[in-house]
Amino acid sequence: MKKSYKIIIICVLAIFMLRVCLSNEKKKENNMLQSSAQTVAISVTPDFSKTATVNTKVFGVNIGFAFARELDKDSGFVQLLREMHPVSLRFPGGTVANWYHPNLPVYGYKAKELLPSLGGLYALQSKRSENILYNFIRLCKEVNSGAVFCANMLTGTTEEALFVIDELKKNNIPILGVELGNEYCLMSYRKQFPDVKTYIDRVKSTAVAIRQKYPDVKLAVISGDEVPLKDMGARSKFMRDWSLGLSKENFYEAYVWHFYASCADCDKDAYFDNIYARNLDAMAPFKTNKLYNAGANFVPLYGKDRKLWLTEWNISNGEYLDNTFTQAAYVSENFLNMIDLNTRYNNYIELSNLHAMDGLINVYKGKQKPLLSVGGNNATVQYFAFKFLASTLTNDANKGETTISSKDNAVAKNFVCNAFVNKKDNKIYLHFVNRSGKKIELSINAESSGGFQLTAIEADFPYATAGKTAYEKNYPNKVKPVRYREEKLTGNTITLAPYTFGYISY
Repeated sequence: MKKSYKIIIICVLAIFMLRVCLSNEKKKENNMLQSSAQTVAISVTPDFSKTATVNTKVFGVNIGFAFARELDKDSGFVQLLREMHPVSLRFPGGTVANWYHPNLPVYGYKAKELLPSLGGLYALQSKRSENILYNFIRLCKEVNSGAVFCANMLTGTTEEALFVIDELKKNNIPILGVELGNEYCLMSYRKQFPDVKTYIDRVKSTAVAIRQKYPDVKLAVISGDEVPLKDMGARSKFMRDWSLGLSKENFYEAYVWHFYASCADCDKDAYFDNIYARNLDAMAPFKTNKLYNAGANFVPLYGKDRKLWLTEWNISNGEYLDNTFTQAAYVSENFLNMIDLNTRYNNYIELSNLHAMDGLINVYKGKQKPLLSVGGNNATVQYFAFKFLASTLTNDANKGETTISSKDNAVAKNFVCNAFVNKKDNKIYLHFVNRSGKKIELSINAESSGGFQLTAIEADFPYATAGKTAYEKNYPNKVKPVRYREEKLTGNTITLAPYTFGYISY
């Protein structure tokens, strides 16, 4: 057989196999839709005979790299952020805090100190002269938010930390707390902080100076990671020793812990849809119990009077999950999880800051049109998870109890619903997440003279998005939209899409 004929046959076979694969993918997608078409009846019964106050300080955001743009001067961005109702903004961010100097342009970086990965931000300093501290102050005023300040304890000074606090106080920005550095217990800082004693010796004098000048400002130290008690590895021992050393000190009121949910092998599945199904299942807060485990390990160590600050949290495997229903479901559930834990265990999670600003509001254009865009600033799916909760619960809200009933236990386990009453607007809010992949006929066992109102984001697939996704380059045919749904109910029942989060108000 001639070589040219062989090439033709190979090409024909390749086209045939591609069509078969695409056909199989389509069949699997259709099967998912058929499965999701099944409707399961669920009823919820709110109970407000016993209530607990919602700690609204959990509704904070981490600035991150947001000031690469002058966001405080972008009216579209400011409008979207204001509508989120963030209680606090963390400044100047996470990693960036460890090289931040308030007396230099923009991020205040010094070339000889700088982490190489931050070189792109260093380039900004030749384009703008004003330090981002003043951008931040204006932004706080625009959105009526307080500040969580992360002090530079790696390359900064006590005087610099005091200067930032001075400026925030001078401008009447509420300071929810000051962190004494960012993530120094991690391996990347082991040279500067080989043990907890080195860290304590470095930050204690700054803590004393802040306490003397501003006795009302709460201080937090960097805790070691939450590690399994049975884990005897070197990293776990280092983390336990780090936290143990800090627990014996008394110069602070809180301890900081960061966590990012992940599924270690979810992205190894050959079938794209399964990646999401597995991620959605693996990252359910009520299954991972990360916060419960942290409480069980940290509270006995640090004591009940010291509080936990979650100044960074989100998902970690963003390559697939950023700006999808899966990520937003996690964000929504984890907020509900924190509120639930606080009502049970004396508000041991004092504050939190979702990471990060540019993941909530961005300027990236993708294959799917955003649900909400103002002046080129696009709201992501997780934006709505934050907004739905914070906008309804930040004004004098109490949590009640909710009973969920269904004949299908498997579906019910993947349906979360919490009941709240907001005393300021005199409304009841049922915040829920349906991650079951099944349509739900939801019945509300309650009475309302004014009727029930649904506000929700819904989707047919867990990877549905509201804009740009990381996976669309390799899987452009998989880009599916989420939908915004706002509807007045005619009775006390409503059919929810297979993947939905939002709230019912009455």
